[in-house]
Amino acid sequence: MACSSPASSNRSSTVLSLLADSPFTLQELEQLLSLYNGREGHDNGLLQHSLISGDLGKEGSIIWLLVSSCSHRPGAQKEDALTHRAQLAGRFLPLTFLKTLETAIFHSEESCYLTKNPEVNDIALLSFFEAMAICTGRRGPGPVIDFLYDSAISNGAARASELVRLCYLLGLKSSLLSSLAESDEIMEREEIFRFDELPQPLVASLVRHVNICNQDQNKNEGETIVSRPQFREWINCSTPLLASTLPTFLHYLLFMENPFPSTRIVPFRFPDLGKQPSVFFGSDPYSSLHFCFGSLSPSLCSKWYQLFSLDHCGSGFAGILEAILGYDGPMVIIIGAKGGGIFGAFTSSKWKVSGDFYGAGDCFLYSIHPCVNVYRPTGIRSNYMFCNPSSRVVFNDGRAHGIGFGGTTDSPRLFIPDSSSLDEDAFCRAGAYDTTYDQGPLIPMGGSHLEDRVQIDRLEIWGVGDEDFISKALQSRDFQKTITEANVRKAQTVTDKGTFVDDLTSGLIAAKLWDHRNHAIDRDACG
Repeated sequence: MACSSPASSNRSSTVLSLLADSPFTLQELEQLLSLYNGREGHDNGLLQHSLISGDLGKEGSIIWLLVSSCSHRPGAQKEDALTHRAQLAGRFLPLTFLKTLETAIFHSEESCYLTKNPEVNDIALLSFFEAMAICTGRRGPGPVIDFLYDSAISNGAARASELVRLCYLLGLKSSLLSSLAESDEIMEREEIFRFDELPQPLVASLVRHVNICNQDQNKNEGETIVSRPQFREWINCSTPLLASTLPTFLHYLLFMENPFPSTRIVPFRFPDLGKQPSVFFGSDPYSSLHFCFGSLSPSLCSKWYQLFSLDHCGSGFAGILEAILGYDGPMVIIIGAKGGGIFGAFTSSKWKVSGDFYGAGDCFLYSIHPCVNVYRPTGIRSNYMFCNPSSRVVFNDGRAHGIGFGGTTDSPRLFIPDSSSLDEDAFCRAGAYDTTYDQGPLIPMGGSHLEDRVQIDRLEIWGVGDEDFISKALQSRDFQKTITEANVRKAQTVTDKGTFVDDLTSGLIAAKLWDHRNHAIDRDACG
């Protein structure tokens, strides 16, 4: 009777232990075990050849090994396809990242990422699986953030520009690999990705966070040295989806045939605007602006549907009401100020006419250019949002007329006024302080802005989410429009003037009778 070797027995014991409590599926475990076995026979210098020149498609590189060992694609062209896939995945990635990845995966017995289990015998295999669990996000965002930080260390320090650059490159590579996963055709698609671009608003945001922590003012932004706790806090508070860039990249690299797992980390995706026109976003679907928005919230890493644009929906506030009232889904408001600055708000609550605040704790205010800042609810107050058009009342109610976020009903922190010409004579309020949201500026300091008031240059409102969610939200809006139009027709033929006044003052009629024609014009202009 043949006896198994001690190493084989230890490995079997470790695999059985992993099966009992594993963050991976059985298929993923099989693929990872194939990867672990496949790396045997390579020397410890997997990265020695050709890395300096950027040629990562040859056997022996860490990326090629990950791709070849975990792919189960059949076909005679598999070798060429895998080589091409490895080249696309590895090119332009920093050498420090590749070295850290190799060390974490294959030499992690000496790594801080290892969580030892005394009940298993094959420590090397356990180390490998634990490192893979961490890097693919199965252990949550914290260890991923630490890995990203270590991957950007150069000459003993991690700098703001390199940390942001690494996350951006991983986001771009994830999108590239995702596009290959959707098609069996292997084609060169790198020309649509700008790997040399750097999301400067994110760099400025990280530097601002470091300066606040250090009570300092560093002028050389890109060279600002960031500590590990500062990087962790910045991602957790402002840009949580940056922690998803590495797990998403590795998923499409290792398990591209499988759906993204339902784990503690959601995948990073660039906002998908399709071919819809925008005055903020250009033709590049993977621009740094897309990346900045995608880093803020899982809801923004989805499809976007344009609900309103000042550019082609008319300049009156009535058009905004037509776009948002009754829409039952997440939306993002983007405002471009004359004199510079892009800022706005996100909310997932259904808009309704009301003189009081309402909403939920997932609202947040933000600035996106020239510096990314995110102001989430403090928990102190719940003045999240309100919509108080002048048509709601027939007298001065002492409240601001328009839509607002934070502050008070007479002085909201972020406020778009009820005006017939938003792009000409209306001022948008963009304050830095209130008790509902975190403190901080929405608009650039100084410049041509008048304290906390700016003139609106551009304004767009987008519904966000998957196609089914957006479709249901639009149906809810259409139903609300049907009710509003029925109320208007009723008001046009009403004989009981007292009832009409009661309906008007209570908010049942969402627009002035003499503005109904303008509502219809704006609605037709928006499609």
